[in-house]
Amino acid sequence: MIYLAAFLAFFIKGLCGFANTLVFQSTLRLTGTSLNMNITPLECLLCWPFNLLMTWHKRAHLKLKRVAGLIVLVLGGAVIGVFLLKNLHSAFLNRLFGITVILIALDLLFVKRKSDPDSPLLKVIGFLSGILCGLFGVGAFLAAYMNRVSDSSDEFKANLSAVFIFENSFRLILYVLSGMLTAGIFRQVLLCLPVSLIGLYAGILCGRFVSEKTAKIFVLAALLVSGLYLLFA
Repeated sequence: MIYLAAFLAFFIKGLCGFANTLVFQSTLRLTGTSLNMNITPLECLLCWPFNLLMTWHKRAHLKLKRVAGLIVLVLGGAVIGVFLLKNLHSAFLNRLFGITVILIALDLLFVKRKSDPDSPLLKVIGFLSGILCGLFGVGAFLAAYMNRVSDSSDEFKANLSAVFIFENSFRLILYVLSGMLTAGIFRQVLLCLPVSLIGLYAGILCGRFVSEKTAKIFVLAALLVSGLYLLFA
């Protein structure tokens, strides 16, 4: 079932550029896959090369001053998130993940306004994003943050991917130090990579026939439904 989750996650990434982590984890939960602290490190390692490639590809649009402070906040939150991931009960994590999915979907669907990058509220969001990344690998709060402070789609993708590559790298180090990144996870990632690549390119091809707005609404509506299911199941 993990291969289906990987295919769907990167299909969505190819289609609309984000939400792959939410789709990956939601698919596993909805199919009844037993989730524990191994899933988040696996997904983080699987996403790492894709985020590195995107950061390099969009480097011309990167605004380091805008992302530097956010990177620090996210890394600080990730330390707390990794600690909670290792110590919280899986049933509680499922409910928490369901609430997280719902809030992210609602924010990305309905909040369109631009915000001041120096806003204290956005700094809090950045720190909470790090905690969620450490817990679930979920970066959609970061996407919501960048959506509010970026001036263009290219800048959005460049800044977001830069934060992700720093966050992914830091989190992988924490997983290694905490003993959560095992040889078995590396083997699963190698097996999932071909499926992920196929899903990514399939999503890119489909994106030529579906508008970005339509794809975004479809994905976020599906996430909202899955979040409600996870919360009340």
